[in-house]
Amino acid sequence: MTFAHAIAARLQAAGLKRGDIAGLFVDRSADMVAAMLGIAKAGAAYLPLDPGFPQDRLAFIVADAGAAVIVTDEALVEKATAFATPIVT
Repeated sequence: MTFAHAIAARLQAAGLKRGDIAGLFVDRSADMVAAMLGIAKAGAAYLPLDPGFPQDRLAFIVADAGAAVIVTDEALVEKATAFATPIVT
């Protein structure tokens, strides 16, 4: 199983459905690309969230888009908890 498939499986287990929006809150890396593919494999759309943006701005974007889940990595989990949205790592 590839990393993208594993992410898709975790997202589906977390309740993400086809047509939902998943916030992608990670730094640019190869893992970011795998997460984008995993979100697509789960049937959802991804919402890019730049960790360099102010927290208030990010919280507004997440709420306005109606993101069902936030995909992040261990380094950003603490910052991602500010969103009132489930987190998948």
